[in-house]
Amino acid sequence: MTELSEIDDLLASFGFAVSTLSSPAARSEEDRESVTRPEYVEAPVSEVRRLLPGDCTAPKTAKAFLPHAPDTLEQTGLHITELTDIILKYMVYRGRETGFNVGRQLGLKFPLIDSVLKVLKSEHLITYRGSVNGADYVYELTRLGRERAMELSQRCTYFGAAPVPLRQYVESVRSQSISNCKPSLAWRTPA
Repeated sequence: MTELSEIDDLLASFGFAVSTLSSPAARSEEDRESVTRPEYVEAPVSEVRRLLPGDCTAPKTAKAFLPHAPDTLEQTGLHITELTDIILKYMVYRGRETGFNVGRQLGLKFPLIDSVLKVLKSEHLITYRGSVNGADYVYELTRLGRERAMELSQRCTYFGAAPVPLRQYVESVRSQSISNCKPSLAWRTPA
């Protein structure tokens, strides 16, 4: 099953170790076939498959869209101040947080976030409050960091996932488009 291996690849791109013991992709074909879906899942899936024409596929030249978490700041397409601003606003909301959890909030790998947190620490905007396993720390805003975060929050309160460049967004939308699909007559309902 290609989808399961793609999920494993996606998890690996975010830095998660994919265990071959628990990974569905590592199971035998026989084991995968024996898995049954609950009726509340199977009924809608079957209905969609029945209604979709068999030729509703992406163009043969297009690759399946699989987002990859960037490894470097350059790969994010963002300037470091854009990331530091989001981190500061998140930290004023959370109070104290580990670097790993900051990375999860922004949707970026820990090594990338760790380097940005070091910059914030060198600018005296955050400080260490303790350490946790895996060479991570608990961070807290300094007075200067809290003031900067409050100023930033006055302009924009967003502190979610790091934005993607417009070019990557457009590419992802195109690759997931159903514009090549032609609905079958089964989609038509009597008026």
